[in-house]
Amino acid sequence: ALDTTNVGVLAQKIDEISARKICRVILNFGPDANAPDPDIASWLRQVAVQSGRNPVLNDNFPTMPAAVVDFHMVNSGVPDSVPESETLNSAIRQLNLAERGQNPASRNLHDEVIAAIDSAVAPLCEMLTREELLRAIRHGDDATKAAVLRHGAERLTGTNLPQVISLTDDPDLNVATAAIFALRTSGDAKAVQKLVTIAVTKEPSTATTDQAQSEVRRAVAVRSLAASKFSTAHPEVIRLLSTNDSFLIAETADAIVAHPRPVWSEPLAAQIAQSSEQAQPPLLAALAAVGHPRLMTILERCLTSPQPTLSSAALNILINRHEPAAEQLTSQWMLKTLETTTPSSQLLTFLRRTRDHRAIPLLLRHLEKKSADREELLTTILTIGDDRVAEQIAASFESFNFNEQLLILKTLADVRSEQFWTLTSSIVKRSIVSDDKLLDGVVTLLQQRSNDQAVSLLVDILKKVVTDENHSRRHLAVVCAALASTGTPEARDALRDVARNSGSAAATARQSLAQLYLRSPAQRYVQQGGSYIGLAMRLAEQDDNGEAAKQIALAMLYLDAAVQTDSELPDARRWRANAALHIDRPSAEQLETARADFARYIELEPDESEGHTGLALVLVRQGKIEAGIAAGMAISEKSAGDSVYFYNMACIYGRAIEQLESRPDLEQPERKSLIEQYRTQGIAQLQKSIDNGLDDSNLGWMKRDPDLKTIRQSPEFAILVEKALGHSKVDRNPNNQK
Repeated sequence: ALDTTNVGVLAQKIDEISARKICRVILNFGPDANAPDPDIASWLRQVAVQSGRNPVLNDNFPTMPAAVVDFHMVNSGVPDSVPESETLNSAIRQLNLAERGQNPASRNLHDEVIAAIDSAVAPLCEMLTREELLRAIRHGDDATKAAVLRHGAERLTGTNLPQVISLTDDPDLNVATAAIFALRTSGDAKAVQKLVTIAVTKEPSTATTDQAQSEVRRAVAVRSLAASKFSTAHPEVIRLLSTNDSFLIAETADAIVAHPRPVWSEPLAAQIAQSSEQAQPPLLAALAAVGHPRLMTILERCLTSPQPTLSSAALNILINRHEPAAEQLTSQWMLKTLETTTPSSQLLTFLRRTRDHRAIPLLLRHLEKKSADREELLTTILTIGDDRVAEQIAASFESFNFNEQLLILKTLADVRSEQFWTLTSSIVKRSIVSDDKLLDGVVTLLQQRSNDQAVSLLVDILKKVVTDENHSRRHLAVVCAALASTGTPEARDALRDVARNSGSAAATARQSLAQLYLRSPAQRYVQQGGSYIGLAMRLAEQDDNGEAAKQIALAMLYLDAAVQTDSELPDARRWRANAALHIDRPSAEQLETARADFARYIELEPDESEGHTGLALVLVRQGKIEAGIAAGMAISEKSAGDSVYFYNMACIYGRAIEQLESRPDLEQPERKSLIEQYRTQGIAQLQKSIDNGLDDSNLGWMKRDPDLKTIRQSPEFAILVEKALGHSKVDRNPNNQK
């Protein structure tokens, strides 16, 4: 087992290997190994894919030595249940027939060790000397020997041809097939004859394993003949088609498709003409790959054959050819066939590509006859038809299942049919939200439209979901997210209503509201204004009040723009009101604007204490002391345990004292009594704030906050701060304050 505990042992082993100047490493999890820890498997896969490129840097795992230039991994997942011999035969066949393309995303990741060795050895066959390659063939292990035969064949099949031929009978299937594959690089008659002999020789053994290995050898021999660049091999390929061996004919046809040559065109056409219809399908595919002047004529004859496999093969070829002659032939045959036969998936795919409107009446007839498995047929009709066809089908809307109904609705929406709104309105009115599969699809379609009509229906769905006691969280989340994505005032108001008045759905609605607010065009102004306020607060800490005032003025410009852009964005109101509170001597007009902003913010976010305490501060600074304190206390029950709320209440009392000290009209005893009362309350609120976890940055700011200037005159303040801070020098203004 490989886990996070012992991964260091693996790294140490690779270090030891690289120290011996070995630069290509294969890590193989054998059949008895456990799957590695998922994090380790992910890391190793990344190392393999990036091998020879950029090194993988992961703090949780060791770095591969720079000397290792090629790292491969085999079987990093849980071993599958496929028999080992079957997997091996398949891997050998893929290596020699090149049936598996290299996916960059899985580079250096393999299912078999032989594939990893083949990949690692391949570049060496271009670098090493011919003598070193021969040494590997004579003395190397079987997997390396096979890899050298595959990738160094052209350098080996000259004077060493007898040795390569002898290896085609090697008991190891990987070595034998690699040698067979190597013979394609030789035009020598002995090499060609050996390939023909292997191709036509059936394995006499009845053992399943022996037969499977024999078929791999024969298939590779056929492919080698077809892939040979020497003309001596090409006639032999056609001769293989004249046998009565169905396996050999199929493999030869596949080989011709993989390596088409014009020289095979006429012999293939002649072979098709004299073969039985049962034997023609693979030959037909080969002829189509090679090309022939009479190909369309041959395909037309085969298309009308009573032999289903031949007719299907011809149709498949025609459908995959995009030239006008092929499309015309297929269309003619299709229109005739549709009169009596249900269209196949092949034919429907062709129709969706060519969009032949002549087929629509015939397809509609088949749609009426079918009661099940008609989704692809319906998709084809709706794809090639216009709005009239969609509306005609929609007339029988209730007779379709919900997947088919969604297809119809989507098409109606795409063609802007009024019937889309009629049907969706009907669905919303009658739906049972707790168990309505169709409603989810309707929500998605409405979300994609996002006009007033769509939003109105989404609001109706939201109301039904909220009032349905059996609604699922998923239903609620889907509808709320759809409304949030539209961003319209109606969608916003509906989400706010649910957030305020529906206990079970409130949290989901608030999350969607937050997403809606993030999409507001005013957000960029809010962010810029907020950054200026933060800078102003840092400058104020440094007693640079003049520069701080300039930053606040800049912030106000952006925040005014934010409110003008979206007056219903809570953050636009909150930040602009806060900016006014940071003005040293705000005018009466500025304070009134701040009051209105905080009042609207409370309407939008009634449970946020910052709006209530902000409004309270403004009222107090306007001289409305009692009203201000009452505004702050209005949220006290919901703010229990909120350290920032208590801090802000202390600031309110501090500003109240400031107002009283500027009121000579009050009688001295009364004013003095209120001042002491408010100062005591301020100290008490600060203590509650500290008790509820006020952090050090806020504690430090207490000693400089202008809102607490009058509170700091109390001896109790110094004791409170000293007790809380000790000798801490923290003296920063919190960005989230007020």
